[in-house]
Parts: sequence; structure tokens; C-alpha cells
Amino acid sequence: MAGELIALLVTVAFLLLGSIVTSQIWAVCQVMNSNVACSRNFPVGRDEMSTELLVSTVLLIGLLGIAVVSDLRRHRIPNLLILVGLALGLAGQTYSGGVSGLGYSLLSVLICFALFLPMYALGGMAAGDVKLMAMVGSFLPVHYALWAALFSLIAGGVCGFLIVLVRGQLLQTLGRYWLMLKAQAYMAPASNEVAGRPFPYSVAILLGTLNSVHWQLFASGLGV
Repeated sequence: MAGELIALLVTVAFLLLGSIVTSQIWAVCQVMNSNVACSRNFPVGRDEMSTELLVSTVLLIGLLGIAVVSDLRRHRIPNLLILVGLALGLAGQTYSGGVSGLGYSLLSVLICFALFLPMYALGGMAAGDVKLMAMVGSFLPVHYALWAALFSLIAGGVCGFLIVLVRGQLLQTLGRYWLMLKAQAYMAPASNEVAGRPFPYSVAILLGTLNSVHWQLFASGLGV
């Protein structure tokens, strides 16, 4: 049942991806058509900036899609994928903003890494998930990287809650958290508790990033 729920979440994520990418391509086509008819109404360089943002978005979502598939099939995210993504993200931000763009990209990486590191230390996710979130940060401006990390944490909580609910272990899990609160100490999940089993957190990172990227495109005038 948990596997079916995860598969459903992945399907929803890719449907959202298809919807977002399609809407953005349509928006770019509209902008290009408007430029042909009224080129004086748009400042020089806007089309180039829009194209860079769109290419960066497609690359990021594509890399996340590969990570999700690998996480679901092999329960691991390849380090090579992370390194390639980091290189592409840093290079893209450097191309767009020069040295300052590189600096902001590195700051975004550190923010995403720092936000996810405590969850790894508490056993809530694997090291690959932390590195994947850091890779996402390399593609995004600082504030959108922050939102992507926060949205991903929220998505992870929602996914975890749904899995526990579907498996009928909600009361058991809440009871363990209540005991932890009373004892003010960590209590590991029982052997039969789904909360103690590996969760493909890359799904939550994809969902959270899609939300942040959508708002970035919308704020840039490409969202519809």
C-alpha cells in the first residue's frame, strides 16, 4: 500500500511538471510573438533572460526526475548526478550573474544544505537527500532556494503523514511522539512501524522544488 501511495505521489509530481513546463513554453511563445509585433515595447535582453531561466528550470526538473527514479528503484541517489547538477547550477548562475551570481549560488547551496542537515542527523533522511537539496540550491536565487527547502520539508511531512495514515499506524506513531515528549528523549520506531523504514525523500524534494520554481517563473513574468 505504501508503494502504491508513493507511485501515486510520483505520478502527481510529474503531472505537475508537465503542466508547468507546458504553460511556461506557451508563455514564452506568446512573449516571442508579441516581440515580433511590438519589439519596441520590450527591453533588450529580456528574451535572453527568459530563455536562460527556462533552460535552467528544465535542467533542474530533469535532474530531479532522474534522482526520483533512482531513489525509488535503487534506494540511492548517485553522487555523479549530484556533482553534475552542482556543476550545471553553478555554471548557469555564473553565466547569468557573473561572480556575484556564483556567490549567491554558493550561498543557496549552503542554505539548503544547512536546513536539511539536522533532519539527516536525526535520522529523518539519508545523506543523498541532503546533497540533492544542496544541488537544487545551486540552480536558484537565495530566496527561492530557501522556499524550495521549506516546501520540500513540508511535502516530506505530508507524504510521511499520508503513508502512516494509509498503513493504519497513526495512533501508534502519535503515541511514540507523545512518549518522546514526556521523556524528552528520542525513541526509535518499533520494528513493525513504517516510520522507521526508508522513505524516498527525493519525491518530497521534487514537489517542494516544483512549488518554488513555479513562483519564480511567475515572478519573472513567465508564469500563467
